[in-house]
Amino acid sequence: MTISTQPVLNIEDNFIITNDNTGPVDIFNDKGELVQHWDGVLDYIWARRHYTIPPGKSVQVPWDVVRVYFGDPRSVPDEFQQTVDYDGNKGDIPPRNKELSRLAGLYGLYDQGIHLLADNPKIANVTITTVGTPDSPPIEIFTPAVDPDGEVGIYGHRQSDEPNYDIASQLAELRTRNSQMEAQIAALAAVQTGRVDDETIGRDEPSLR
Repeated sequence: MTISTQPVLNIEDNFIITNDNTGPVDIFNDKGELVQHWDGVLDYIWARRHYTIPPGKSVQVPWDVVRVYFGDPRSVPDEFQQTVDYDGNKGDIPPRNKELSRLAGLYGLYDQGIHLLADNPKIANVTITTVGTPDSPPIEIFTPAVDPDGEVGIYGHRQSDEPNYDIASQLAELRTRNSQMEAQIAALAAVQTGRVDDETIGRDEPSLR
């Protein structure tokens, strides 16, 4: 299985959910038994607010609606991950298999019916995209509910310990380190010639600030 890298998704972003159903739909369980004659209207609840989407309509929703009802598209199998928002608040990304088990329970299928998630009309007949801008067209998002193995791709997330790839910042950091090393070398040379004592040498110790 080849997993491609998809764009980074930020929890502060909003998304567009389109209800591709055309009307009422029958929903069956893993035994093929009719469990619901659904009217085709999607209704999500987050933070005490309803996001109602009739057939053929689209609604903008917050990130958590996508995560709760379709699974976190940034998740990977058998591994907890950590992400951070713009304010530095950290959050967890559950393993993909845990997300699938949760979704199966949410849709009344349970673990033995995980394979039926992608066929549920509340999932199969739904399109999720980023909002998009004039400079960045909308991107379709494939969640664990429709892509359980991550074959379409695993989406990136912001990490608190990501290396800094900005060239200007890297050069500034290297200059600072070089200056510190030069100062320590000079201090060590002074000790060897007897001009200063050990306490004047800068030490590589963690800051308490």
